[in-house]
Amino acid sequence: MTRTSLIRLGGLLATVGGVAFIAANASVWGLVILFDRDFGESYLTPLIALVLLVAIVAVASIVALYVRGMGPEVRSVLVTDLVSFIGLGMLFYYSIAGSLGLPLLVPDGLILWGALLTTIGLVAMGIVVMISVGRVLPWWCGVALIAGSPLFAFLGPILGLFAIGIAWALVGFAIFRAGAHQAEQPSRVR
Repeated sequence: MTRTSLIRLGGLLATVGGVAFIAANASVWGLVILFDRDFGESYLTPLIALVLLVAIVAVASIVALYVRGMGPEVRSVLVTDLVSFIGLGMLFYYSIAGSLGLPLLVPDGLILWGALLTTIGLVAMGIVVMISVGRVLPWWCGVALIAGSPLFAFLGPILGLFAIGIAWALVGFAIFRAGAHQAEQPSRVR
């Protein structure tokens, strides 16, 4: 499998994962409204693990796109990716351990550091993508990266989670489209 195919697969997985996150969130909230009963946070942890996994795949695909393009902003994308990747990894570990009921080997305050690193990394990556308009990813992908940060989860359980799911579905679509565009470009070997 070529690198372009892997990038496109990462974009496709991010799109499908974002749509699945939206559908699962809508069905859970439909059940809450239908039965007029609060299920607690037990349903939310696997959903958050899903969207974090989607974000990890998308961030890795974005780096692969920028490294392949070798533009001047590669170093900025690598730094912002590293920051967001560490934060996403911390949040993913925390959500998996929480959903499986495993004892956490890290303090609870570490989730705040993970959310902070993820937010800083994704907002910075979104700004870099918006600044390098049209080179690799479209400007609206940068906006979607910013909207997919944990900062927007604080909009509320319904609006915030739907915004994050839509944002990651859009990021995945942009990655898939950019991967297809890079596959079409002719070789520049002289």
